[in-house]
Amino acid sequence: MGATKIRHVQKLLKASYENPKSGSAPTGYQRDSSLSGKRVQVYTNEEGKAFVVHRGTAGMHDMLTDLKFTTNSSWFKSSKRYKHSQEIQKLAHEKYGKENTTALGHSLGGALAETTGRKSSQIITLNKASNPKFYYNDKRRLDHQVDIYSTNDAVSKGAHHQKGGKAIVIEAKTMDPLKEHGTDILDRITGTVEKHKTKEKTKTAQDDDAA
Repeated sequence: MGATKIRHVQKLLKASYENPKSGSAPTGYQRDSSLSGKRVQVYTNEEGKAFVVHRGTAGMHDMLTDLKFTTNSSWFKSSKRYKHSQEIQKLAHEKYGKENTTALGHSLGGALAETTGRKSSQIITLNKASNPKFYYNDKRRLDHQVDIYSTNDAVSKGAHHQKGGKAIVIEAKTMDPLKEHGTDILDRITGTVEKHKTKEKTKTAQDDDAA
């Protein structure tokens, strides 16, 4: 798969929260309505590459899934949310090919992307939910996995010591845990997931990341 722009990662993650009901897609992408729903959405770009986007926590049911994840991984994998994510990920692989599919997610969605998208060509997570017991137990990132997180994000804290794969560490700008956990922290870096850099004050996202 080609390089994935940071700005595209951001707009796909935002779309997972904002667009489920409208059925619309970010500029440059098409939404696969046959596979997309409220919790998982599948988008394709002009090159035919698919992005399976796992939404983060957005309701009481998700909070129960969060609880299961932080307390017992077997409960997490038996949850309806996990099984649904696993099924959509599998269908996307069958339709577009594992080699053409990226699993993507924020917060709880990041944990789901990591665990259900293992066979995708790439996994990208932002401030993924972490279980300290799970991640401190020498669990490594997969070689094709990229974790992005803020240094002041509490939700992903348990995974900050993970080795393997690739980590993009974004320096915290605030002490506000909600701001540091949100998708807007991606405004602080530019370029691609594969080759990123801290955004210069004199350069705008539009200058560097024009679609």
